[in-house]
Amino acid sequence: LKPDGQINLISKDLKYPNGIALSKDEKKLYVANSGKERLYWMVFELNEEGLAERQNIFYDVSEYKGKDKGAPDGLKVNQQGIIFATGPEGVWIFNEEATILARIYTGQKTSNCALSSDEKQLFMTADDFVLRIPLL
Repeated sequence: LKPDGQINLISKDLKYPNGIALSKDEKKLYVANSGKERLYWMVFELNEEGLAERQNIFYDVSEYKGKDKGAPDGLKVNQQGIIFATGPEGVWIFNEEATILARIYTGQKTSNCALSSDEKQLFMTADDFVLRIPLL
């Protein structure tokens, strides 16, 4: 909602928006796009009122389109600002500058993830499984 109570359309460019998460400082909004034409994560810069001012593609994985390996889906951001994003072949782990820090290959289409309260474990849902991996 806008400060005046009205709903604010952030973007009509995403064909299949999916996972959504705020950055640690709540100045960025990350959105997974599971579209059939392009696969990517989007980032929206938010102003002091929480309204989107600019949008950019955070990371594009369209090279996986049509390969049946999954698509951008669930998102989580930890207290250090590290982004855990489920996508093609597993979980993609990024810093806020969209640099890939690591990838977790699950061998399945991976749809969502969650961090334990102490952020020492990552839980994932993938096809027929619920998975867990300890984080260092």
